[in-house]
Amino acid sequence: MKITAMKVTPVAALDPPLRNSTGVHQKYCVRTIVQLWTDDGWQGVGEAAGGEKMKSDLEAVKQFVIGMDPFRLEPLRRQIPEPRVYA
Repeated sequence: MKITAMKVTPVAALDPPLRNSTGVHQKYCVRTIVQLWTDDGWQGVGEAAGGEKMKSDLEAVKQFVIGMDPFRLEPLRRQIPEPRVYA
């Protein structure tokens, strides 16, 4: 099985404040959805932190992900450059 496609989609969902913590966080919860497709017809969906930096980093590693076996994670980890720290 090989990964044949990867799609990165930023999303924002309404995230109202908790009743006891008005104004503690932003109005929206920003996330990045990652979809993978394989040559066997399987599709995987995952979620990562949001933001433009995360989206651009995921787009940059697409070249390493496509063509890999989704069950062999260690070779994939060795090919991808060191990740950035997201705070």
